[in-house]
Amino acid sequence: KNMSERAAENLREEIELLRRRGADPVAEAALAAECRWQLDWLLRMQVPPGLMHAGLAFHRVHGTEWAPLPCRPHEDPTTRVLHRPSTAAGLHLAAAAAHGARVFAGDAAYARRLLAAATTAYRAAQAEPELRAPDDHGAFGGGPYAHDDLDGDWAWAAAELWLATRDPA
Repeated sequence: KNMSERAAENLREEIELLRRRGADPVAEAALAAECRWQLDWLLRMQVPPGLMHAGLAFHRVHGTEWAPLPCRPHEDPTTRVLHRPSTAAGLHLAAAAAHGARVFAGDAAYARRLLAAATTAYRAAQAEPELRAPDDHGAFGGGPYAHDDLDGDWAWAAAELWLATRDPA
């Protein structure tokens, strides 16, 4: 499993654990707020319409070198680098946003926004199924993140979209 799949699985397990315990409403609200913050960040990584690779997601963003420690994120002095989109990042966005649409179903407008982003990302990945993650060989401080086997990513995105829509397409 890749990091995004493991994070989604861990999140599902945490939410289920909270529900089984008769969750503390404050803890559940904090977890939901964190999930929403992370989903909003993923939505901002989606390439806007009209641009090359529209609908996919930028593969990653990070500093050109490791930040000095200790360092709060907003005080990071390093130059940030945005890496071009990839099919894998688009599929990760599709899966996470589709799952988020189910988690946040009580907020209909937000759930629709997530599902629209998920569907757009999946269709963009279908249109560019071979756009591999850029490999800069660690030249920009973030390490190489080659990701060539997308079988699990396709399955994860398709499963989450099916769970959210019941559409077999």
